[in-house]
Amino acid sequence: QVDICVGTPIANRTQEELEGLIGFFVNTLALRSDLSGNPSFNTLLSQIKEMTLQAYDHQQVPFEKVVDQVVVTRDMSTTPLFQVMFVLQNIPDQGEVSIEGMNLAPYDQEASTSKFDLTMTSLETTSGISLSIEYCTDLYDQKTIEHMAVHYCELLSSIVDNPDMAIGDLSMLTPKEEHQLLKVFNDTQVEYPKDKTVIDLFEEQVKNNP
Repeated sequence: QVDICVGTPIANRTQEELEGLIGFFVNTLALRSDLSGNPSFNTLLSQIKEMTLQAYDHQQVPFEKVVDQVVVTRDMSTTPLFQVMFVLQNIPDQGEVSIEGMNLAPYDQEASTSKFDLTMTSLETTSGISLSIEYCTDLYDQKTIEHMAVHYCELLSSIVDNPDMAIGDLSMLTPKEEHQLLKVFNDTQVEYPKDKTVIDLFEEQVKNNP
């Protein structure tokens, strides 16, 4: 697949007058990437940066209006424009906040319903970046998602080692998986008697297993 569209939420607080207001201003952007031609990762990164900045310039356009203009026929069994969401949480967790005598604290909750086929959340903390994946259990099981997470980490390592490599050549497999695929599953070499034809071998099998 070379035409990929990923959704991402954006705070949509570009005006200074909105900074002091309490409320939900978040909008959703649909980020469309063109992977045709098997570009290098650095080339693709530049394309995505430019496309993302253009999307930021139009972040105040309601997502519903974009859907109305772009989607001709709605399929109510799936989300329009994209099925994968990427969330970047880069605001430090302030913990408890006091406002004029009131103490506000985060409330931990667990989601039991996936909003999209896949949602990857990247959280920046003082100790690094943590990733979490929310997924539709009708489409994926836990083992599949665990493999996907491992492959994602391997892909990131490949990118760091070879950022100028074509994206189609970047490795996602662990050394163990690569050995299993290339050496174990594809170990098809078998020694055959040099003095017998295929017909001879076939006749032997017929006699041995009538």
